Amino acid sequence: MISENITTKIVPNILIVDDNPSNIFAMKNLLEDLKINMYEASSGNEALQLLTQHEFALVLLDVQMPEIDGFETAELMRKNKHTKDIPIIFVTALSREEQYIRKGLQVGAVDYLLKPLDPIILTSKVSVFLAYYIQKKTMEDLVLQLSKSKKILATENDDLDILANTDALTGLSNRLSFEKALKLTIEFSTKYNEKFALLFLDLDNFKSANDTFGHDCGDFILRETSNRLRIGLRRNDTVNTEDLTLSIFRLGGDEFTVILKNVDDTAHAITVAKRIIKLIDEPFIFHNEKIQIGVTIGIACFPSEGTTVELLIKSADEAMYHAKSKGKNTYYCVNVQ
Repeated sequence: MISENITTKIVPNILIVDDNPSNIFAMKNLLEDLKINMYEASSGNEALQLLTQHEFALVLLDVQMPEIDGFETAELMRKNKHTKDIPIIFVTALSREEQYIRKGLQVGAVDYLLKPLDPIILTSKVSVFLAYYIQKKTMEDLVLQLSKSKKILATENDDLDILANTDALTGLSNRLSFEKALKLTIEFSTKYNEKFALLFLDLDNFKSANDTFGHDCGDFILRETSNRLRIGLRRNDTVNTEDLTLSIFRLGGDEFTVILKNVDDTAHAITVAKRIIKLIDEPFIFHNEKIQIGVTIGIACFPSEGTTVELLIKSADEAMYHAKSKGKNTYYCVNVQ
């Protein structure tokens, strides 16, 4: 269906070159039933000028002309990158001697027609090259459409990938993205014998604030928490490789995680945990209401607390619940008693 629609829009141009107006008139009459635009030139120089101004499917070129003849015109066409591939049919009253035919083919002619012209032979040969041109243009248009469709599809896929890996409320990477990132971090750290830490964050008093002031307040707190984490954590504390450009994740509800790279010892992770606690301890102002929200953090280090995604998550989760048992707004790290 697409091919047919494109084909119907293509009206090829052909160029008739002859220094005799009566010959041009005769050829135009013989070709008038074809769906084409016909241009005419009375000399090789005029033909070359028209060839720079329009796109042609075919050139019907007289051999014997003043100034430059058909052979020279064809040679000049073949030297120009814009005209070198245009089919040329020589129309000539020269004899059928092999030397003339050979010379025509050498300069790029695809065929010969001898005067006086046979109407059936003329229209049939012209039709062959018109069909070839239309097929070529149709394929070019289809390739162009396909390329545009691929670009649109690639953009849509990128958008879907972002949606699939992003938390809609906070703009942070979501649980799916977190699991991918943690897996890649483990692989990278194993390969290069590096350490990293996984922090599990759970907001304190969030349910109470949400129940008291409503879901709009709860959403505000989650968004503000995300902003504080983004701004408050230094870039060199977080994973920042080509594959992992974000290290702060919202798992869902009021739970967040942070991946810290290049952790030489637990003291580094504890320093970051303390900074997070301080960031979240600042009051949240919602509609002039001052709301106090804390955060409890569990810390698990690679490889001491786990060498797989499952073990590290379990260790960090258990550390967080251990911290809660000690009291809110605090942290717990397995290796630090």
